[in-house]
Amino acid sequence: MAQALCDLQLKLSTKGSVRKELKRKRASFDGKKHCSNPPVFDRNTQIPSGNFPSPKELASMNEKTLNQRCNLGYRASHILRLAQKIESGQIKLRAFEEGYDLLSTDKLYRKLLKIKGFGPFACANIMMCIGFYQKIPVDTETIIHLKEVHGMKLLNKRDTNVQIYEKYEPFQCLTCWY
Repeated sequence: MAQALCDLQLKLSTKGSVRKELKRKRASFDGKKHCSNPPVFDRNTQIPSGNFPSPKELASMNEKTLNQRCNLGYRASHILRLAQKIESGQIKLRAFEEGYDLLSTDKLYRKLLKIKGFGPFACANIMMCIGFYQKIPVDTETIIHLKEVHGMKLLNKRDTNVQIYEKYEPFQCLTCWY
């Protein structure tokens, strides 16, 4: 899903002309110009990838097109609605990043959960992306890892406080990733 959105951003930023964009970005690496937004290449295929689309880029799309290009299913409407709320100022991203400390991460987590379409996994990922590592995003792969590596049993996706990592607070998510 994230890769599809990054591919979409590359198409949006180049208006469908990947070759033209690559030529422009490669030219900016020749030492004569500075490129503030270099292309990202998939290490296996050397195919360029875009950045994650901005709220402005997403908000300009319609749900059907977004879903067709990225195969997001029911998530397309949630993503589009979120981007539109950010662009209109109803949701202020900076407020999520500022004003929270280690003592109020649960408050931030609860605030994120109130956004339609955000469950525990998405909220834990968002918190990790903005620098709060107490919540571990638990999905099927995380459960498999915990069962195989740590021998944990009867773990399900709703168990977002993985006890084995509590001793590493406030860096549980980083420890799990490591």
